[in-house]
Amino acid sequence: MNTTRFLTPSRQTWLAAPLLALIATATSLAQIAPAPAPDVTKGDAKKPGQVVTGASPPKESKDEVVELSPFQVVSDAKGYFQANTMSGTRLNSNIEDLGQSITVMTKEQMADFAMLDINDVFDHMASTEGTSSYSDFALDRTGAVTDNVSGDPNNANRVRGIGSANIAFGNIATTGRVPVDPLWMDSIELSRGPNANIFGLGNAGGTVNQVPATANVSRDFTKVGTRGDSYGGWRGSLDVNRSLIKNQLAVRASYANQHTGFVRKPSGEDARRLSLQLKAKPFKNTTVSLSWYGYNNASVRPNYTTPRDYITDWFKAGKPAWNPVTRLITLNGVTYGQGMVAGSATPITTLPSYFTANDSRAVFRIGGPGEAPYWTTPTVTATTTPLTTVGNNIRFVNTPASSSFFGSAQPLFASTPALSDKSIYDWEDINLMSNGKAWDKVNTYVAQLDQILISTPKHLLAGQVTFMREDAKR
Repeated sequence: MNTTRFLTPSRQTWLAAPLLALIATATSLAQIAPAPAPDVTKGDAKKPGQVVTGASPPKESKDEVVELSPFQVVSDAKGYFQANTMSGTRLNSNIEDLGQSITVMTKEQMADFAMLDINDVFDHMASTEGTSSYSDFALDRTGAVTDNVSGDPNNANRVRGIGSANIAFGNIATTGRVPVDPLWMDSIELSRGPNANIFGLGNAGGTVNQVPATANVSRDFTKVGTRGDSYGGWRGSLDVNRSLIKNQLAVRASYANQHTGFVRKPSGEDARRLSLQLKAKPFKNTTVSLSWYGYNNASVRPNYTTPRDYITDWFKAGKPAWNPVTRLITLNGVTYGQGMVAGSATPITTLPSYFTANDSRAVFRIGGPGEAPYWTTPTVTATTTPLTTVGNNIRFVNTPASSSFFGSAQPLFASTPALSDKSIYDWEDINLMSNGKAWDKVNTYVAQLDQILISTPKHLLAGQVTFMREDAKR
């Protein structure tokens, strides 16, 4: 094995005598063991200032330092952060340049966190509340408390603790009857605060703008998605885009079939989406888009509030029976008349709360032993004061003194409380007080023209004209 050593001036002097001895004995050394010729291909070629010898190599020092080539790991990824928005000025603007509180959620983030609707999105945004953290109640025309979560979940939310968000599609206000869905949009933008000058309808809470997904003229793609959940829900979707003429003409179609399951049974929701989109760029600075979005929904949603408790007082009273013909109460074989006088045949005009519908709604009555239950609708009179106990005003609720929940008659909105005893009704598993069946059918048509008028490195002037028609049936 050959060894190469670097010669310094001092080492050259020290090696002078051994070199002379090597020259004198070169002939004998060649006869005993001729030295191999340097192999150029293996890097054995002699370099200037080097000496090639046949001595055995010295042992490597244990203190030898191995230096690797330096490297640096740099990541420019910003996660799900979206820097631009259309919600601030209707222009593609940088969020940090706008004096508004705006949050943009990308389609990728919705897919990674399995978000489908606005209530899923509001679980991950600041100053927002969806159905998982907020119950939207309202009073109907009879003065009764109704549940908007069951009737209209897409609008049963709250922004900034004020009210529901205004739903916009492509910067145009909509009825909000079509739930937010990632299949039809590229991102969702939440602008907190009233923006009537931008969207034409500004709620005090804020506006949710969906950036529509349109055909792509530059590339083809096919996306297939499936999902399922523990409540028996499932979803399948297909999204296909084809560029017919490269960078000039493209068509896109998407379809989704979704079943939403709930804990409380029987309940469920079936929704279908179908869209067709066409985009053309006849000129470099001109873009024309035509889109149709169709949505159909049939649902029996579960109740999010418990029904009124008209049965607890009936239990406490000993389960009396009510005869609607004679207007008498029977309890333990004894007949009671007006004023709960035993043996009286005077028809009762003021019933206990468990035999009346103090919220002016129909009630399912429970008969006594041997008597069948029946359904009845209470008579509502147009009295001018809520303090009258004989007839209740249609907008005010009054509870008679006979109710065990209140010691005396209460004006205005004092009424029978909600059911809270699971032994009577398990509201977590049984869907007893739902909104019945609901149907939604919405067709949305969008035509848009984008024209760039001036485009230079320093100046950009463009115009956009959009027409949208929304036909909704519920």
